[in-house]
Amino acid sequence: MTSGPSPPPVPTTATTPQTTDPSSTVAIDKWLGIVANILAPITVITGLCFYFGLVAARKYYGYFGVDANALGLTSADYVMRSVSVLYPLIVALLALYWVSVWVREYADRAIHGGRHPRVVRCCAWGCVALGIALTARGILGVTAPGLVLVDFVGFTPGALGIGACLLIVGGWAVRQVRSLSSPRPSTSVRRASQVAAGATVILALFWLTNIFATDHGLHAAKDTAAGLWRRETVVVLDTFERLYAPPEFLRETMLPVVAGQRFHYRYECFRTLEVRPDRVVLVPVKWSPENGYSLIVRFDDSSRITSTRYRALATADYANYDRWKCPEIEQ
Repeated sequence: MTSGPSPPPVPTTATTPQTTDPSSTVAIDKWLGIVANILAPITVITGLCFYFGLVAARKYYGYFGVDANALGLTSADYVMRSVSVLYPLIVALLALYWVSVWVREYADRAIHGGRHPRVVRCCAWGCVALGIALTARGILGVTAPGLVLVDFVGFTPGALGIGACLLIVGGWAVRQVRSLSSPRPSTSVRRASQVAAGATVILALFWLTNIFATDHGLHAAKDTAAGLWRRETVVVLDTFERLYAPPEFLRETMLPVVAGQRFHYRYECFRTLEVRPDRVVLVPVKWSPENGYSLIVRFDDSSRITSTRYRALATADYANYDRWKCPEIEQ
């Protein structure tokens, strides 16, 4: 009995376990760390810009009796508004930083050069004493403001920030002087004190910036109100229904009944305070904090807004405008 040819053997392949290249994992972790280190400061800076822009905008529009939330401002709007608030503060901080760098360089040379050791020691301890006094004054102004004899806006956060800075500078100078005779290692208590002083400086800067943003918004609003008379672009508002606007600020006239005319009332003597994609904020040219009047008008079929430019308004004599009439009507 004969058998047929046997089938050819099936080739077998040895499977090896797949392993991940350690170098690629390290590279990915490295890039993730770099991205996180970049995004974290950007997020913090953007949040601070949004907050201080919001503070300035609320004060600005609140001066005219308008709530900033009613305007539909976006986060980008608040961030853009913060540029004028933070720019002078950043310039001042950079100037103070360069001054501190030169002062530290001079102090380091004086300490290690052995020049005037008694004066250097007295200055170091003087900074510490003054820092303790200012910090105590700032803490008292926060915890018990009624016990403070002399106080004005910004003094309490300024005392906290300057006091903490003096403690840091004075402590560093004292350690440098002592290290010349008997070097001492840094202790956990000393490091904790430095962290607390640094945190106090940051909080004081945040507080001072908040006060500056509020004051900046108020002064910007006052400048806008003072310049309403000289704005060359005037606004006329036509409405379907009567607004019952104060006659001492605005001029109200009835439009003639004409075929196809949908608007019945016309209001003059307006100036534009803010223009948004779907609404506009109007204020009278003779607006005042004592008798303020603001109007938010949406862009729809119920009203019509017309703007006209009068170049003569910028150079007109405003001493004669003591009545309710606005300058464009007087022309």
